[in-house]
Amino acid sequence: MKCGSCHPGAGPAEFSRDKDPNDPTGQAYLPYYDESTGQFGYEVLGKSASDVYSEFDGDYTFLHPMFMKYMNAPWNATGVSQADCLICHMEGYSWFNRTVTLGAGPNLFMVTGYKAFQSAPAAGAGWATINMNAVVMMPGQLPYLNPQAASDFAIDYDLGINSGTLSYDDPNNPSYYVIPAEVIVKETPDQNCWNCHGTPDVRKYGRSWESDTDAHNARGVFCVNCHPAGEDAPDPKIQGHEKHDFAKGTSMIGSVRDDLDGTMFDCEDCHVKGAYPGAPDPATAHAQIPSFHFGKIACESCHIPYKEDSVITPTKEDPDLVIDMSFNGNQVIYPWSSFFDNDPVDPTAHDSSAPSSRWYPSLVLFKGKIAPAKPLLTIWWGEWNGKTDPDEIVVQPYPLWQVRLALQTDPTTGMPQNPVVQGALTNDSNALAADGSDPYEVNTTAEIAAYIYALKTATIQVTDGGPDGSGTTPITKTGLGSNPVLVKGCRIFYLADDGGTPDDPSDDTIASFESELAEPHNFSIHHNVQPSYRALGAGGCEDCHRVGSPFFERKMLICPWDENGNPVYESAYEEVGYSEGELEELTESVPEEESPSLGSSECFIATAAFGSPLEKHVKVLREFRERYLLTNPVGTLVVKAYYALSPPVARFIARHETLRAAVRLALYPVVGIAWASLYHPGATALVLFGIGAAAIVVVRRKRSVS
Repeated sequence: MKCGSCHPGAGPAEFSRDKDPNDPTGQAYLPYYDESTGQFGYEVLGKSASDVYSEFDGDYTFLHPMFMKYMNAPWNATGVSQADCLICHMEGYSWFNRTVTLGAGPNLFMVTGYKAFQSAPAAGAGWATINMNAVVMMPGQLPYLNPQAASDFAIDYDLGINSGTLSYDDPNNPSYYVIPAEVIVKETPDQNCWNCHGTPDVRKYGRSWESDTDAHNARGVFCVNCHPAGEDAPDPKIQGHEKHDFAKGTSMIGSVRDDLDGTMFDCEDCHVKGAYPGAPDPATAHAQIPSFHFGKIACESCHIPYKEDSVITPTKEDPDLVIDMSFNGNQVIYPWSSFFDNDPVDPTAHDSSAPSSRWYPSLVLFKGKIAPAKPLLTIWWGEWNGKTDPDEIVVQPYPLWQVRLALQTDPTTGMPQNPVVQGALTNDSNALAADGSDPYEVNTTAEIAAYIYALKTATIQVTDGGPDGSGTTPITKTGLGSNPVLVKGCRIFYLADDGGTPDDPSDDTIASFESELAEPHNFSIHHNVQPSYRALGAGGCEDCHRVGSPFFERKMLICPWDENGNPVYESAYEEVGYSEGELEELTESVPEEESPSLGSSECFIATAAFGSPLEKHVKVLREFRERYLLTNPVGTLVVKAYYALSPPVARFIARHETLRAAVRLALYPVVGIAWASLYHPGATALVLFGIGAAAIVVVRRKRSVS
């Protein structure tokens, strides 16, 4: 029900994993429930409800979280969540109405005769009557319809006729409803995107799409301007047969459709290449910045220096920072404010000159550049295969419901009742959840040993509910695994020695090792771009190159709690690979232009003249150098001489606008020849031949005159 709020159906939301035996192509899958025949998919396969229940088929059975019973999924009472085009293509589509209808679940059918999953699209389009007094909030703050208080729920297509979102196929002799063409919008409106992306993205990325927190939104840039779809997208991966694919940014975490990473318009596409008309050219603003910065730092690192809450939205947008699943088998969420105030260098300090909701992204190395990231630290239990080699290590997470049963977690208080665990836990009031509860962490060796013992030895039990959910047969399991480990704070903690008394964890030895599996999950940051006057560097080099720099010395959370219950932080300069000595150099003085290697991307004089290494004329010269100069000994000598002599000349040019204009004018013919050489070699030969012929004619005339 939660997933269906945003996932419009089809595929996994409509069909089971079983192939349809009656399909001649052998490619079609069975629907969970066929409305036309009144059959479940398993019935088409000749199975009964008891058969699929005993097989614990996840398509047709589920574990009831309250009664801990395996029960049948009531597809016949909910209907099937089918594709809903209007969730994207209707202006004013009500995600709220869709969500409350889905949340009513099978009970809506029992009370009103309407199937919740089947009715949700019509409710979202505005074609249903909903009693708002029956809307309540469910865990996770998703609204749902209490069917007992909503007996007046009904699909009413006349609402669409009255609002103009529906019409009759024939006004004089109507037989069915149609959606007028003007109701369907080709480009998905921002609000439709934000209906689904708003809640999870605020929690994961800490972002909001409001005019007061994003310069692009303030300028009227829409989601689809940067994330074009179908034939509007320049990338052939999007233009292919799947016309509904949206262009995607580059994600630090591989998740969904990684093959589409990097297909959206980036900063350079819009501001240098002209993909978005009217995007300001950064060349002049970047003229005073040594050009090697652009090869080392992502645009977002300077242009998203911080994030803060929108004054437009009613709730505080405080992103999740830590999700602790180790304490009681539930997700105990600690937001950013649990570990940081609003000072980038001192997590405990408050900067009275900045909004209290301001927070600073982590800085990490990504694809060779320093880039901002929003970290998420998770703490969890899993089964370890005993390997430490990064290519061989596997830790399989334990299902949380099994962890809760092993710890005997009280559903009301959230406290583990397992006596071994209870005896080892200590109250650490220095770390609290968002609501001030759960002042406990699993961090001491005694606590870790007690939990490992409990997970290895506890007997857990669920109930065989049978096809109608009334069964009482117990299903038992002893121990969640043979090698439980705690994954936390960049390390994996395991039982190294049981002390010779397997039934007594008090003398156990706990050891740990570093692993990428335990590192923070870094989410790429591309939104909430600040106006240029707020970007790092707008106030001069000292924005970054000073002691206490918010760029180099900002703190990042590495581990929520060490053995003493204290958070562990790391400075950004450490994360991106600088030493303390290099930090001193970077913060005590402004660095000069570096001496480049032959493989560097700098064209110093051209960059000074045109203002940016990303400027199109500079890129042509750089490509000409790579293809024609560095591929032969003579050209390589020319490039070496240029690198040795040009940096001081370029710095002088950059400081004088009149000189910059003169150099640009002088470079235009050179750029033209370079461009022709790259893209029209034949034309270049003619041009050079013409220049040579003209030179010969001039020389001969001079000789004849003399």
